[in-house]
Amino acid sequence: MFEDLMNDKVEIIKKDGKVIKNLKANCQNSKIFIPNGNIVIEKGDVINRLCSNGAEESYTVIKPNFQEGIAGIPSHYQCEVKDKDDESDKKEIKQVNNTTYNISGPAQIGDNNQQVINELKGLMNKIDNSSYTTTEKEKAKSLLKEVFENKIILNVMPDIVKKMIGVL
Repeated sequence: MFEDLMNDKVEIIKKDGKVIKNLKANCQNSKIFIPNGNIVIEKGDVINRLCSNGAEESYTVIKPNFQEGIAGIPSHYQCEVKDKDDESDKKEIKQVNNTTYNISGPAQIGDNNQQVINELKGLMNKIDNSSYTTTEKEKAKSLLKEVFENKIILNVMPDIVKKMIGVL
C-alpha cells in the first residue's frame, strides 16, 4: 500500500559525489518521501526528480527525517527539501555596526583608518627622538601598550587596536 504512493523516480547525489539511482519516491512541494531505510540521506544531499516527460527537478535536503518502520509501513525518509536553484537564501546579508566615539582632539576612527595609525607612529617617533633616557622612553612606550592591551579597549575597538599594537 505505501509503495503504491511512490510514483516518482529519483536519484540522490551525496555530498561526496556518490550517486544512488533508481529510487522510488513521492515528491511534494517541500517534502520527498523515499521508502528505503537501507540508504543514508544527509542534510545537503541533492535529490533529482526524473520526470516522465524528460524534465528534471533538483532539490537540496534540508532535513532527512528518517522514520523507523511501524505497523506495515517500512522504514523510510520524509525529507524536507528546497528547490536547489532557490535564490532566497543565497542573498548576501551584510551587517553594519555603527559605533560613536567621543574624542577630544583631531582623530578619525574606522576600519583601515591609516590616520590614527600614522598618529601613533608619529608619537612613537617623538618618544624615540626625545631627550629622555632609554629607560624613560621604554616606560612611556610600555604604558601606551598597556592602554591598548586593556580588555575594555580591545573589546570596544578590536580592529584598530590590533593594528596599533603592531606599531608598538
